[in-house]
Amino acid sequence: RTRIKECSLLRQDCDRAQKALDRLKQQARRNPETLEALEHAIAIHRYLARRDDVMSTFALAYRQAYAQRGPRTEILRPILENACKELRQTLQTLPVLEAGIRQGVEKRCGDPNDLRLFKTMEKAWQDYLANLEHQLDHPWKAGEAPAPDELDLGPKLRIAIGSWRTADVTPSDAEHPVQLSFDITALKLPAGTYDVVWDYQRGEDGLNIQQTILAASADPKANANQRHTLDRDAHPGFTGSVDRDNVYKLRLPAPKPGQSLRVIGTVFNQRTFNTFGTVWLRQRWK
Repeated sequence: RTRIKECSLLRQDCDRAQKALDRLKQQARRNPETLEALEHAIAIHRYLARRDDVMSTFALAYRQAYAQRGPRTEILRPILENACKELRQTLQTLPVLEAGIRQGVEKRCGDPNDLRLFKTMEKAWQDYLANLEHQLDHPWKAGEAPAPDELDLGPKLRIAIGSWRTADVTPSDAEHPVQLSFDITALKLPAGTYDVVWDYQRGEDGLNIQQTILAASADPKANANQRHTLDRDAHPGFTGSVDRDNVYKLRLPAPKPGQSLRVIGTVFNQRTFNTFGTVWLRQRWK
């Protein structure tokens, strides 16, 4: 809802900017390149406002319907069909915007990288639309609509459960890793499937992950020998300037009364430089 309001405000800003530019055009005609650049900037921001509004409205409607009514095709399919229609219309403006960027590069000494980045963004959104439309290519069986996270509409829950800093993982290496433990008992999580995401934030180094486990005990102060493993995802991962397999899938059974829960990662820092990051917990929809 916040993003939808922000999109509305941005459209209002674009309207005000366009009116101001129209007045300027009537008075200043000695530098048409500058006026063209301003016109293009307004067009870019208007496109962003419309695109984000379409996606935010789609995500809100689909997520709410799925949460309240489950995977009912007769409710969710029309929402997806409308989103595809709106997004397709929005993306039709991309060639015009690309032409404006190319003109800026050729006539106003614009940065050629802007055109390359725009084309990359354009392809990503066209691919996303194609994926949504692919979901509609085949009839949906009753009660088998895709979950929101299957449409890249976000997890059911996302919360930071902890963080790390250099001192937490130094010294360490692949043969001598350290364990980072995060108490999640107070979250009172329901049974379900969760992703633990190791997310590097800053520093000269990233972080290597060997495994992540979900552990339980009857005593919140229990040591490692007193905990038992509920689930484990063991595979090499890395988070840094480029992430690689840094998401760990864990299944939480129905919690028992008085049970203490912890997420424990086995990690190491390849070097001894600074590393800082956040650990996220995401609940899948199914």
